Amino acid sequence: AYSMFVPGPNLFMISPQSSLSVTGHCEIEEEMTLMAGMPHMHEIGRDFSSEVIRADGSVESIIDLAGWSFEAQLFYKYDIKLYPGDTLKTTCLFYNDSETDMVFFGAKTNDEMCFNFAYVTPPLDRRFCNDSQSFEE
Repeated sequence: AYSMFVPGPNLFMISPQSSLSVTGHCEIEEEMTLMAGMPHMHEIGRDFSSEVIRADGSVESIIDLAGWSFEAQLFYKYDIKLYPGDTLKTTCLFYNDSETDMVFFGAKTNDEMCFNFAYVTPPLDRRFCNDSQSFEE
């Protein structure tokens, strides 16, 4: 059995003619295996990365995608054990080339998202995870 688990930052906005890097931190509360994932952004996404920060401070890259393509969103096999005390860090870089329009976090294609739709076992009770987030222009 497995469930979908969605780590990543939310509630951000990208100003016109600017770049923004958003990072979400998901604290792992129970042991699980990260089986697969589908990194997800919309049209102004540029780069996507996800890593696990182990309880001892060591860092392991899960995925690092440069040159994001909205049309080429793929599933990736991971097979990574996560333990209580670990943190999943999900980072997305966006560039808003509009002269006037702000882009907000949201479900529509002209909004933006930064999630790694992850499949984990055993199934979890919670679906979304963003315990803290940070922004860098």
